Amino acid sequence: MKARKQYLWISAMMSYGFLLYFTASVIYRIDIAQLEAYQLIFLGTALEVSVFVFEIPTGILADLKSRKISVFVGLFIVSLGLFLETSTTLFWVIFLSQSLWGFGYTFISGALSAWVSDETNNKDIEKTFVKAAKYRKVAVIFGIISAAIIGLLSIKIAMVFSGLIFVGLGLYVLVFVREDHFVPVDHQTSMVKSYIIQLVQGIKHIWSSKVLRVLWIVILLLGLYSEGIDRLNELFILDEIGLRSTFDGVSPIIITSSVAILIALLGFILLSFVEKHVHKAKYAYTWLIYFTMIMIGGLLIFTYLEQAYIAVSGFIVFQIVREAKSPLIELIQVRETPIAIKATVLSTMSQTDAIGQLISGPFMAYITFQYSMQSAFLVATLIIAVVLGFLVRLKWHSMQRT
Repeated sequence: MKARKQYLWISAMMSYGFLLYFTASVIYRIDIAQLEAYQLIFLGTALEVSVFVFEIPTGILADLKSRKISVFVGLFIVSLGLFLETSTTLFWVIFLSQSLWGFGYTFISGALSAWVSDETNNKDIEKTFVKAAKYRKVAVIFGIISAAIIGLLSIKIAMVFSGLIFVGLGLYVLVFVREDHFVPVDHQTSMVKSYIIQLVQGIKHIWSSKVLRVLWIVILLLGLYSEGIDRLNELFILDEIGLRSTFDGVSPIIITSSVAILIALLGFILLSFVEKHVHKAKYAYTWLIYFTMIMIGGLLIFTYLEQAYIAVSGFIVFQIVREAKSPLIELIQVRETPIAIKATVLSTMSQTDAIGQLISGPFMAYITFQYSMQSAFLVATLIIAVVLGFLVRLKWHSMQRT
């Protein structure tokens, strides 16, 4: 099916471009812009503010107007944000660039998943999402390797190249992607009224569904724990655990790239296993519980064990199961939501994650500044433990319907 193949390809290329950018930008911010730990966290806050403000509006527009055009616009805005960061090392400009590409990503989030769900009529949608996650892992490996190779010559060139990838991908979507099963809103009503109706329908659906209601809390908590980990793990690995001194003379981008490649390779293997065993959405609940338990153990090892290799191994385990959770959560949302409000509901859930991260950013920055990175990681672990309890309840709700 052409739509499915296009979705897999677009997902993979987006991951390639983002990982090329992320891998290079980490070193750019730490070694070139020389940002402090709390500044790194606030960059995440800038991103999440954009998602918080624009996620639901852009999701509703995707449902009302066109999911294809929404993805196209988003890809181009993302590229502008990536280009902007390379223009200077000033913190406020980098902060602005994060806000800009975060705004662009809200046009893609929800719309792309809703598009493939519609165009395939949800046929084998579980396998589609898991396979897309596998493709993204392969793309991640190539993105990291590209960043390491290009980054040895110039970190900025690697970041600019990632922006060009999103420009090319946007043109591909505009020219080659079809949208045959989408029915736009009836324009007999005003756009503002249609917007309000769509928003109310999406929120009502979430709160009328026991599964989605609990999943909303889970996603909020997942956002709440993540900012400290996402913004500080490279700094913690390089300087606190000491891999920079352990591999003295090795470029930091090679060190961080090597860790990221291991995560991608092992993540691909894990997703291959999940793909074989998750044939229906109901099995996703069990895997989410298992993965969350493993996340807690991995994060504790990463935070408190002094042996560098064991500590990094804990982070790798934590990260691969964390990333394996994403397609499972996504397929539950898609299965629980009717076509007319799909992008709206997906965007509402994504905004919930942004709310959690928005709260988490200043909170984790304060803990890190006043205490330590280890303290921030411990708080994150406690939040994940709460998530585990809600996932057990989520599985119970799903079993009540069978």
